[in-house]
Amino acid sequence: ISVICDEVDVIADEVASFSEKFTHVITSGGIGPTHDDMTFEGVAKAFGLKTEFHPELVQRITDWFHTTDMASPEMKMAKIPQTATLRFGIDPKTHKRSMYPLVSIRNVYMFPGIPNLLEKAFTMLGDIFQNPDVKFHTDTIYIDRDEASIASIITEVATRFKEHDVVIGSYPDLVSSYYQVKITIESTNPNRVQEVHKEMVEKMPEGSVVAFDIDPLKSAVQAVYSFMESPNTDDSYIQSVQDAIKTIQAALEKYPLTDICIGFNGGKDCTALLHLFYAVVKKKYPNFEGKLQALYIRSRCRFPEVEKFVQISRDKYNLDMIHYDGRIKECLEAMTTDRPNIKAVIMGTRATDPFSGGYIIFP
Repeated sequence: ISVICDEVDVIADEVASFSEKFTHVITSGGIGPTHDDMTFEGVAKAFGLKTEFHPELVQRITDWFHTTDMASPEMKMAKIPQTATLRFGIDPKTHKRSMYPLVSIRNVYMFPGIPNLLEKAFTMLGDIFQNPDVKFHTDTIYIDRDEASIASIITEVATRFKEHDVVIGSYPDLVSSYYQVKITIESTNPNRVQEVHKEMVEKMPEGSVVAFDIDPLKSAVQAVYSFMESPNTDDSYIQSVQDAIKTIQAALEKYPLTDICIGFNGGKDCTALLHLFYAVVKKKYPNFEGKLQALYIRSRCRFPEVEKFVQISRDKYNLDMIHYDGRIKECLEAMTTDRPNIKAVIMGTRATDPFSGGYIIFP
């Protein structure tokens, strides 16, 4: 890793040196519209080339920024090294082609510097750096114990499989509410991964292995509907979840998505209901990619942590948030005026809450 200043000659010298030493060279930053964005020019100079306007990038800049001024700051992003290649990635979530391509020349790949854009680009274009003849298999184990207490177990298993093309990593997590250590297993041999996983789990303290789902939205339909298939109908918890799913299913039969919204204020009850609602919608409309309407009635005493959680949930579940401040009844009346298309609101509450024991689902 080399950290260098924004000077064309410095960039050119470092890129030329790295290009000769390494299989792939990745640059980050310096490809924007400002005066100190010099990566394209520096990389071009590294190979004795000049920069020129790429017609496809010119068209994209014109469409995005509504300018045809070739001297504009925006158009600077369309001026790249001669003979450079444009590489468009595919978003794994939307399956759509990236809006802006990765620019590369020879073995040098010029990525953006803004962290979230850099991460997104790596996700979409990571296959560039993969050997098609080599496939790595991975697995993860989550442990609810401190790393020091299980270090000897991890070391023992890692030592035993050291000569068998297996890499084991241990990563403590100081903020997770679900686990304290994440153990990763990686190998080109899938059978070895399974073998290590089995042995590691068996050696861990009883009750320490956590069934943690790193992407609960991706597995929402399968996980939620496993409750519907559960034979344990005597369990009151399972029965409650089954009843909730049936109620949401009935609501979606009665109302289209344009006419229904979910009540959500970041509380435990409505968060659980939001996840159930999301799963049932995805089950009924697997190709639906639009926003789910959500009613957020804000409390007079707001907590920053709750507001942040609501925003995170909004982005994860792709919610169209309808905000109101005040009492529930008045806010619902206001929504009927502002959003006359909404005919039903799904709200969650506990049967033990005041006046909640005798609710009728569809009065």
